[in-house]
Amino acid sequence: MSNYIESVTDSLKKIISDLSEDPQRFLIHPDSDFTRNRKIDFKTFVGITMNSGGCTMSKELLDFFDFNVNTPTVSAYTQQRAKVLPDAFEHLFKTFTDKNVYGGRKYHGYRLIACDGSNLSIASNSNDAETAWKSNQFDLITNHLHLNAFYDVLNRIYLDVII
Repeated sequence: MSNYIESVTDSLKKIISDLSEDPQRFLIHPDSDFTRNRKIDFKTFVGITMNSGGCTMSKELLDFFDFNVNTPTVSAYTQQRAKVLPDAFEHLFKTFTDKNVYGGRKYHGYRLIACDGSNLSIASNSNDAETAWKSNQFDLITNHLHLNAFYDVLNRIYLDVII
């Protein structure tokens, strides 16, 4: 693994560890939530949530716990999730980007962290060569506008339509 990837991964692990040392400020009921010994403690909950992809929660839990027979249930995860304020992940996100996103260039004053180019289908018009796109192997033409969406560190979205 490259040094950069290692340093970013270590940074995320450190931030999650720091977050889990004082979870009370991110809990709905700080005096009682996450006080009992459970399979999914606060740090594990954050790890599961951060590592989840597009699979079912059951599959995500099995993957996270290496298909162990003692893998917690989806219900257990859901109950733990209900105890955590969204502020925990906002804090994690902001802290991580502050430590790992470099560069002075900004878009409308914000640091960009992602850019997505998508095509928006519009009404078909065979006379509009500017927006015409070959849609498949049969040379059918559809019309699209190309959309660039820019996401800043606060998850605001800026859109530019390119014809």
